[in-house]
Amino acid sequence: MPYTTSFATDAGTYAKKNSKPNEDAAHAFSKDGVGYQLISDGNGSVNDMKPAGFIVNEISRYIDRFSIPNMSAEQVKELISQACYCANRVLMAYKRANEELYTSNNFATLTMSAITQNNEFVFAHCGDCRLYIIRDDRITQFSKDHTLAQKLCDEGKLTKEEVFSHPDNGVLYSALGFPEPRIDAMVGRVKKGDILLAVTDGIHKALDVNQIMSVVNEAGNCEDTCDGLIQYVNSLGGMDNMAVTVTYITE
Repeated sequence: MPYTTSFATDAGTYAKKNSKPNEDAAHAFSKDGVGYQLISDGNGSVNDMKPAGFIVNEISRYIDRFSIPNMSAEQVKELISQACYCANRVLMAYKRANEELYTSNNFATLTMSAITQNNEFVFAHCGDCRLYIIRDDRITQFSKDHTLAQKLCDEGKLTKEEVFSHPDNGVLYSALGFPEPRIDAMVGRVKKGDILLAVTDGIHKALDVNQIMSVVNEAGNCEDTCDGLIQYVNSLGGMDNMAVTVTYITE
């Protein structure tokens, strides 16, 4: 299905002022007629090994190796799921081989999507990056955060409003780099005019959905949307690293 996509990362104003690294990563590529978009938020970079970039590279390599032409959406879903689990195994093995450097604090969250040629998209998610779908000028959060606060909400112990101010809102129970991560994967459909917007928490914790929509409406294309979101967050202080992918379904 015809689409345009763009991606960007930025360290954020705070990190730049304090000489801290950008631990977020983003990538987009196509293989065998399927377009893939990935973002990852890393934690615990040591020397040249950044967990987010590590995960994005491993998943991309897996897809490049094992993709075949004319895959169905369900086959793409299986490919993406296996790529995520394989990347996690490689990261865990790397950590075990370098125990003096890496601990449980070295991990990465991930949100990725894939656009097929049959008006379908495939989604995979682990952690608290987010995928939003914008359709008919309405924005909907498609992913669900893997945080303890969100889990309490799912169990009926918190309201949706209470999640945002709960002390465990930033505490993850699943990420790549954990021994047994939870990876959500599913298939959906897209149509002309849809926008898929994936962001790390450096963006979605700084901007609410109305602010995000204001950037989308003003930008009008995927590149300007990426740049606009990053500029907006930096204008508010840019307290965290940022990664974003934006995909416009054009036909």
